[in-house]
Amino acid sequence: MEKRWLKTGQAVTYSSLGARKLKELALIGVIRGHKDPSNKRGDWFFDRLSIDAYINNMLDSDSPVSPQKKALDILSRL
Repeated sequence: MEKRWLKTGQAVTYSSLGARKLKELALIGVIRGHKDPSNKRGDWFFDRLSIDAYINNMLDSDSPVSPQKKALDILSRL
């Protein structure tokens, strides 16, 4: 049985996305993720199912630049 919620390192390994990218996607609401309230180190947890949905959406996207990519590009300029 696979875990639903993954720590940052597990999510990076699972998705092949970087930790920074995962956090950015969570902050803009593209995937589900949040800081772990039980520690002070700033660890995050990410929802595996929302990562799967994001990756599937990216693979199925007909447009060369997805709305998520556009949003991340705008945020990176702030």
